[in-house]
Amino acid sequence: MRDCLQVPGSLVDYQFVSSQTVRRLVGGISRRTMLRWIRAGYLPLPVTIGGRDCWRVTVIRAWLERHIEDGAASAVDSSA
Repeated sequence: MRDCLQVPGSLVDYQFVSSQTVRRLVGGISRRTMLRWIRAGYLPLPVTIGGRDCWRVTVIRAWLERHIEDGAASAVDSSA
């Protein structure tokens, strides 16, 4: 499946990516797990474009950075 919208290089932060891409980026989760995470508020809500659920690249990037930092902090806390 192609990403929802492709924008030229300099505007990549405004690009939208598909649910398949997001699932792959967050660890290869299933569609069902993704829906559970969205309902629980763990993943940000998608934007619907042309009948497809998409996420802005900047939103997913921020989510990943936040969770990578939280994971690193959890690993440090658990080793103490």
